[in-house]
Amino acid sequence: MTFGKDAGILTVVAAMILVGVPLLVSCGGKKSSRTEARELFDRISALDPDMPEATRRARVDDLAGLALREPELARTRDVCVTAHRGLLDAETEQARARRSLEAAERRHPDGPVPAAEAQQIADAIAASNRALEQAQQALPRCEAQSRELALRAR
Repeated sequence: MTFGKDAGILTVVAAMILVGVPLLVSCGGKKSSRTEARELFDRISALDPDMPEATRRARVDDLAGLALREPELARTRDVCVTAHRGLLDAETEQARARRSLEAAERRHPDGPVPAAEAQQIADAIAASNRALEQAQQALPRCEAQSRELALRAR
């Protein structure tokens, strides 16, 4: 049986399927809006506040690096990146301030912490509070937009 000139194309397509190379069916090889929504939802869903900081930070970076053509999806990505990075930054600043305070108390066990040192610790706490406030403002928007995304990605 002969397939003529189409036999070569069929062979290539079959080989691509067998080796697991994904074929894009959408126009021009670009991802569909639904596919982008699903990828975005999957990356947002992969963010778990209980996982180790380094893992969360890597996943937030992964989310931030997701290329999206649709502006609405890009806005959702950006809001969620802001929220989750803000939470991470707040946690980092809080831990830093706690370590600074503990170190200052060890250096000055019998008296008050010097004003300059106390001011640095207060500044670290203020930075933590600012990061937390920004994250708290963005998180409800991220959650609401993620719920909408879940419906869209179906």
